[in-house]
Amino acid sequence: MSVLLLLSACGAPGAAQAVIQQHTRCNPTGYHAPRWSPDGKRIAFLMEDYTSSSIYLDMIDVDSRNYARLGVFTGGLSAPSWSPDGSRLVVAAGVETRIDVIDIATLKVTRILSPSRHDYYAPDWSPDGQSLALTWFRNEYPTIAIASLTGALVNDGIEGGNPPPVIKSLFNELGPIEGWTPRWSPDGSRLAYTGPWGSGDRSIIVLNADGSGQSVLVSHSQMLDGLSWSPDGMKIAYAIGSNAGLAIYVIDVASGSKTLVFNGGASPDLAPDGKRFAFVANDPNGYQEVYIMNLDGSGLTQLTHNRANGICLH
Repeated sequence: MSVLLLLSACGAPGAAQAVIQQHTRCNPTGYHAPRWSPDGKRIAFLMEDYTSSSIYLDMIDVDSRNYARLGVFTGGLSAPSWSPDGSRLVVAAGVETRIDVIDIATLKVTRILSPSRHDYYAPDWSPDGQSLALTWFRNEYPTIAIASLTGALVNDGIEGGNPPPVIKSLFNELGPIEGWTPRWSPDGSRLAYTGPWGSGDRSIIVLNADGSGQSVLVSHSQMLDGLSWSPDGMKIAYAIGSNAGLAIYVIDVASGSKTLVFNGGASPDLAPDGKRFAFVANDPNGYQEVYIMNLDGSGLTQLTHNRANGICLH
């Protein structure tokens, strides 16, 4: 038994000044999918407790480090995507995935798609706020699609009697376009996604928002899901895995020239100022954290502090 004259950073009562208690390391957690708010002041991300089935949607203020919990989900959660005005986040949640929208100020959850007919993944809010790009399983294959938000966010969404969004798959000459994690370009004219479905190398593919003009930007045998456009639409950040570990690159959309910006990270998201990016990487103890860094390699800053690194009081 030990006398601890400190407060735990991970769950001790705020009024506690001294306790006599067995001390152990906290349960390990993992942080995933950081996404900058449109104003560049906050980052939303996922926190997973490896000892439970819960995944938390959290948010941190980049300057003050103020931390907020926006929701608790079970069965899975996709990377969050901000509404253009920064007031809401959209996620795909659950085992049979649904699409929920969370109001940042009130924490109210509005369901706009249910999994009654299809599973939905990785929604991304369009720059004009009128639609979502997403992946849905159509005939057992992940298909890139656009969902109109007209009427879906009124009052209580589909639970309030509003019709669900109309979803349209994107097509090319071979049929529905298969892939994962579509992301809008900043001007809303293009999408980038990872594909194709199946074995072999995966690619980042760029196409027009109507499905035309597909072009492969970069391919890799261990391309990871998740990518991010620069605010000027000229570059895309992405991550790969290999025997040497994880790595984050930024690629020029026009020329295909790519630059390594960080060794050992994943889930990059470029900031609205075009100078920084958020990502996840292991700290020296091997726990996943959310970091930000300048694209020139300077200013590495750890935003989260995994509770497994602290002493918990039980």
